[in-house]
Amino acid sequence: MRPHRSWAVCSASATKSRRNSIRWFSYRDEYHRRFTESAQTGMAAGNMRNFQAFIDTLDTAIIQQRQLLMTATARVEAAKPEWQRNKQKLGSYEVLQARRRRRRGESRGTPLSNGTPTNTVHESSGLRAEGI
Repeated sequence: MRPHRSWAVCSASATKSRRNSIRWFSYRDEYHRRFTESAQTGMAAGNMRNFQAFIDTLDTAIIQQRQLLMTATARVEAAKPEWQRNKQKLGSYEVLQARRRRRRGESRGTPLSNGTPTNTVHESSGLRAEGI
């Protein structure tokens, strides 16, 4: 049994949205910096309009990325309790499996440190297992 995958998928989606948002911000800041440098030396009105249209497009993309990030974060938070329950359940099964392995090893006559086989009584069944 594996912990529920939806939390992992949601978490990966949120991480990807965060990275994309950071890229958009960086790209916008760099483009704006270059524009400011160019504008200081003089710029044609057409270039100014093109710049403004491009910045508006970037701003729209940034808003969309923020919305995706908020949605992905909400999905992560919504999936987290179920994922934690499944993870805890898996841990419980792993503990039970380890106990069962230890009991099986003991019941099969695993020699003690003095070399004699063990004879164990299984608590759950009350049966005695003789060493082989």
